[in-house]
Amino acid sequence: MDKQKLLEILAELHDELARAEAVDATVKEALRRISCDIDLALTQDAEPSATEPAALSNRWADLATEFETKHPHVASLVQQVTDLLSGMGI
Repeated sequence: MDKQKLLEILAELHDELARAEAVDATVKEALRRISCDIDLALTQDAEPSATEPAALSNRWADLATEFETKHPHVASLVQQVTDLLSGMGI
């Protein structure tokens, strides 16, 4: 259930970013890389390594901070992803 919710929020986040005009290209690229890392973590059969979960959560938290002022809806979506990742142990 959490995995499906995470995928739904990621899709919504990508749609929102596609509509956002003032999002820095560097931030968009960082989001794309982190999303790819999450997709990889979700599709792997093995347990993630001890450093991966903290790294993903920290990177998502940093992104939320980036978006808080200029794009509050995006920041909210990023925070939801962070919470889901934490709850899933990723």
